[in-house]
Amino acid sequence: MWIPPRNRNLAGSELTYQLKKRKWSNIEPHEIQDQYYLEGKIKKTLEKFGKNKKMATTDDKLSKATNDLISKRTEIRGKIKLSVLEPIELTELNKIIKRKIREDVRNFEVELAEEIIENTWSTRKAKKALANSTKILPRIKSKAGKVTSNREEINEIASNFYRSLYDDAGSLSGDSDHWSRLVLNKTIPAPISK
Repeated sequence: MWIPPRNRNLAGSELTYQLKKRKWSNIEPHEIQDQYYLEGKIKKTLEKFGKNKKMATTDDKLSKATNDLISKRTEIRGKIKLSVLEPIELTELNKIIKRKIREDVRNFEVELAEEIIENTWSTRKAKKALANSTKILPRIKSKAGKVTSNREEINEIASNFYRSLYDDAGSLSGDSDHWSRLVLNKTIPAPISK
């Protein structure tokens, strides 16, 4: 369970408030009771502000105001018959929601990056957490068996591999033994006609 960055200040102030209400004992026999109380309050705070997911989804990134606008738009879209002004309102809502989503996601990413950098001092971790694209190939082994992580060398090795792969396929067109090993079903399908 985790608490999204947007809710952490609220969760912290709620937990502080709950813990200030308790009169803490300095006597040893009551120490275990204090630990149980503290554990219970932390669990209740997690239940109230936390999420059961490992990663943030788009819904976690949006503010309450944006979610309210989205529910209002859904309500208008759900109507069977719209009044004269409702299509105009729906268009304006769409524009505002699109702008707000972009703003909320950007704010979430800034908060996440700040938190990661403050806690770990690692810009690489922040970059990985915010990456939306597929992960690039970190390293590759050449034909000689040398492992490299240099981007230019990786591109060169991959280019050479595919170049040789397609060159070999063209030169082996006369080698029926090679192609018969590759073909699983030796029946040739009939061409599709109209």
